[in-house]
Amino acid sequence: MARPKNPFPFLASTHKVWDKAPHSGFTDLIRHKDVYYLAFREAEAHQFSNNGVIRILRSPDGLTFEPFLLVEEEGIDLRDPHFSVMPDGRLHLMMGGLKLDQEGKIIHTGTKVAIFNEAMELEPLITPLELNEWLWRIDWYQGVGYGVSYRYDHEEPYAVSLFKTLDGERFEKLRTFDIHEWPNETTTRFDKNGTMHLLVRRGIDWKTTALLGESKPPYDTFKWFDTGFSLGGPDFLIMDDGKLWITARLIYGTPYGLFALTALLLKSGDDLFRKIYFPSFGDTGYPGMSYQNGELLVSYYSTHHEKTAIYISKVLLGQ
Repeated sequence: MARPKNPFPFLASTHKVWDKAPHSGFTDLIRHKDVYYLAFREAEAHQFSNNGVIRILRSPDGLTFEPFLLVEEEGIDLRDPHFSVMPDGRLHLMMGGLKLDQEGKIIHTGTKVAIFNEAMELEPLITPLELNEWLWRIDWYQGVGYGVSYRYDHEEPYAVSLFKTLDGERFEKLRTFDIHEWPNETTTRFDKNGTMHLLVRRGIDWKTTALLGESKPPYDTFKWFDTGFSLGGPDFLIMDDGKLWITARLIYGTPYGLFALTALLLKSGDDLFRKIYFPSFGDTGYPGMSYQNGELLVSYYSTHHEKTAIYISKVLLGQ
């Protein structure tokens, strides 16, 4: 008798969490001290608008959320919020901050950072890097935070650089990568052996594929792997067995046009496999991920019910 096919990963549920704003998108999700925090941008539209704010919800179980905090700065479009947990246990929040002119064109980009104190009160936003450096997401290893920034330029291709921090507020540039084809949004993660892994989105169209890079301490030499997929707003987690679970927006070109879906992929060895397409369509993606006891929670946004909304999916990994 043939053995049954492995049912994992299995999409157990998906439900809408929030749709109060005209446009809700660009999510992140973290579990911190037994509470889930979900952050996303609210604005009039996906494209640059001067009223972009960051809304944070919280939940005891990762499924039922309630409003917690609204983060805003006058005259700045805040977007792409990302959490991390600092070595001292405090929650760190980082996001992009864009200044726009009256026509909605970018004057400059920037990085905004704020840290929660022990009472979960958010300290004032600061701008830790020079303008036009957008540090997208950081991860911590042995007391040091690392992340990759992409530099915005009106005329030149983006340049991505590796930064480090000891306190989450002051950053030191370590190197600029020689990566072509407009590298930009980059997620940084560490495996249990201290190897740094980078997932780098490239390009301004759907045909340019993302890169995975890895480096062992002292992180001065990187090996790169072409994923073969165009990955928008990428996130990933590394399991103890070394496998990478990746979430991102995938875009497909067909004779009938372009189609965007939010997906879960698995990197095992040198191979990358599409595993799950979440209920999604159109303006979608920018997921966040949280793993606990064999269950993966994925936040993302989508317009498959016309209005953009925030969704949470539960995936059973069988681990």
